[in-house]
Amino acid sequence: MARWRTKVTSVRLLTDGGCRGCLNPLFGQHELSGHHAGRRIQGWYKLVTELVGSLTSFSLHIVLVEPEIHFNTGNVGRTCLATGAKLHLVKPLGFSLDDARVKRAGLDYWPAVNPVVWKTFEAFEAVLPRLGTPAFFSAEAARPYWDVSYLGPTVLIFGRESTGLSAAVRKRYRASLVALPQEPDSVRSLNLSNTVAVAAYEVLRQRR
Repeated sequence: MARWRTKVTSVRLLTDGGCRGCLNPLFGQHELSGHHAGRRIQGWYKLVTELVGSLTSFSLHIVLVEPEIHFNTGNVGRTCLATGAKLHLVKPLGFSLDDARVKRAGLDYWPAVNPVVWKTFEAFEAVLPRLGTPAFFSAEAARPYWDVSYLGPTVLIFGRESTGLSAAVRKRYRASLVALPQEPDSVRSLNLSNTVAVAAYEVLRQRR
């Protein structure tokens, strides 16, 4: 059975085994197993609702989908604290969150970052509409990130360092793709943590 570890403004989903048939909007499409009692399901849904509801207190969310480099994630965690954003990490991760290098990049702030960890993008996608308007960062986007309004609740979403967001995600959210402008034929891409910082502070600039 999936187990929840909770703090005041954080959800971390532990999915190391157990029930394969749980009906949970955070897991995607699953059937309901007959061994679950109705009362237990009601309590579980209440817990899920409260946990997801706690995230709506943040007006800015930063999401790293399958990040690969620990230093980048640690740096992004620091940026999240500085900008008042909530950090979400979508598995699989290219490192362990217990890696000392992650914590070193986040300095002594890492315990306060307390990221939300999602088993899959589909699990995160199920609650995305409740968090805010998404902006998916991709080098192939035609719209510059500064042409978007971030005055309302906002979710900034970034892909892997090596390949970015998957083709399926880019296709599904093509109307929400944005990019940081680059000089033609200059570099293949920008560093992930730098891109996150630039985007997060554009949100703050618009809201000042």
